[in-house]
Amino acid sequence: MRALSVSFNDVPLNGLFQDQLMSLSLDDRSLEDLVDDDLLREFGLFFPHERLNEVRRLIQRLVAAVHTAQEDQELLKLCAIWLFHHGKTEDIPLLWKAKESSFDNHFIIDSYLLCGAGLQTTFDFVADSNIADKEGLLETLDWLREDYLLDDKEQDDLRKSHETYYAPVWQGSDFKESL
Repeated sequence: MRALSVSFNDVPLNGLFQDQLMSLSLDDRSLEDLVDDDLLREFGLFFPHERLNEVRRLIQRLVAAVHTAQEDQELLKLCAIWLFHHGKTEDIPLLWKAKESSFDNHFIIDSYLLCGAGLQTTFDFVADSNIADKEGLLETLDWLREDYLLDDKEQDDLRKSHETYYAPVWQGSDFKESL
């Protein structure tokens, strides 16, 4: 059952207008209430920078819910996309942990989503870090470097592909903005 079905008209949703809905923290919502399509309509692809800690905590909740009825891989992928668009190296360990949390999550979180800061920046960060399974992550980054040759233009193309793919869901959102 979807508790939130977001509409961006002037009609209230469950008694809440858009600005009230946006003020609800992801932390205050149960996993059952967090539906990826609804969140896309609510926030678009560019989650507010000042609220990124909510996304990080949501990823931790979703990783803890692996192999339970609350597991939601599409929501986990959306969270990874939100962090990818912000490109912070500090998110790499969390994204890697989420990617490796289950067989299915390994494939739902595309490897390039680890590289929002750019492939070389990500590689350098990981090489100088103490991330769990550092060798596995460096191997994945080497694979990306050899097979995909991610550069800044390809990073921009990936961001644009997200916009194209998810546009039918969030095109009416007032929150569609570039970084």
